[in-house]
Amino acid sequence: MSAAFDTLSALRNLEASGIDSRHAEAIVQVVADNHLQLATKADHAALKDDFQAFRKEMNMQFTAFKDGMEDRITTFAEQTENRFTTFAEQMENRFTTFTEEMENRFTTFTGEMENRFTVFTGEMESRFAVFTGELESRFAVFTGEMENRFAAFTKEMENRFAAFTEQMENRFAAFTEEMDKRLTAATEEMDKRLTAATEETNAQFASLKKENESNRAMLIQQFRTELSSAVNRMLLAQVAVGGLVVAVLSLL
Repeated sequence: MSAAFDTLSALRNLEASGIDSRHAEAIVQVVADNHLQLATKADHAALKDDFQAFRKEMNMQFTAFKDGMEDRITTFAEQTENRFTTFAEQMENRFTTFTEEMENRFTTFTGEMENRFTVFTGEMESRFAVFTGELESRFAVFTGEMENRFAAFTKEMENRFAAFTEQMENRFAAFTEEMDKRLTAATEEMDKRLTAATEETNAQFASLKKENESNRAMLIQQFRTELSSAVNRMLLAQVAVGGLVVAVLSLL
């Protein structure tokens, strides 16, 4: 708080310095009317302390903001990497499971077909053995006539058996070819799906990377804007303090 202004002492000092009494009284009157609005050294010191406190607070806020943004960027990068790793592991597990399942099914089907073919061969051999025994018995009873009939019948049976064997081989070959085509088509379909999933994963990772870079650029721009605003406020405060000092000096 400013001390009381001594008008009489100021008037005497002005007159002693050579200023006439009329001008001296006018000067003293102006100073007496406005001396409460002039800043003292104590006011300057208080303003300096306020400015230092403001500067310290701005530095603390800037440090806290910088640390917070670095933590957020680091956390986002770790989350993105964890999501991509988890997705890749899931796709690999699915593909492995599908491959194992297809191999198991193919193995089961192959074993079943081999068993059926073995049973059919045994049954045909048994029937042929029975039929041969019966023919041998009849051949022993009917020697002459049965030889011709047996020869004709044997030839016919051989032809039928050959035709049947060829037909079964053709069917088995066609079935094997059909299964190969289906397996090839299923493999190609899985390759296409895996390729599409890989491309989609790469696109998502590129999008996340681009978004991360965009967020980082936006945060840097925001930081620069806030820093520029703080510097401008500091410059305005310095200009205001300089203006006050000039005004005081001009009045004194």
